[in-house]
Amino acid sequence: SVLDPGPLEEIRELQAEAGNDLLVRVIGAYFDSAPGLVEAVANAVEKGDATALADAAHPLKSSSASLGALRLSELCKELEAIGRTGSTDGASDLLGDFLSEFARARRALELYTDEPG
Repeated sequence: SVLDPGPLEEIRELQAEAGNDLLVRVIGAYFDSAPGLVEAVANAVEKGDATALADAAHPLKSSSASLGALRLSELCKELEAIGRTGSTDGASDLLGDFLSEFARARRALELYTDEPG
């Protein structure tokens, strides 16, 4: 599965207590920030900018994990670690998987928000 439902269910439980659209807002905030970070990761790999790679992968790692996109978070962790070495060597090998996993996670989150609460 693309998403671990645990983190999303925790948000749903909080939402039930708060009586609002917390899950939709949290996923919406992710959709607002994640595409720019994904683009920044891809650009950093293309330009060989290790600092930019680590700086973009780090927040995406955390936000993806918080929504249950654990495979994407793991790829971000690997890309961040590569960037922290001061090089982008090996990052291009992960880029295709990273981009396709982001697309899968995004679609799964879109479907998740369409489910009845």
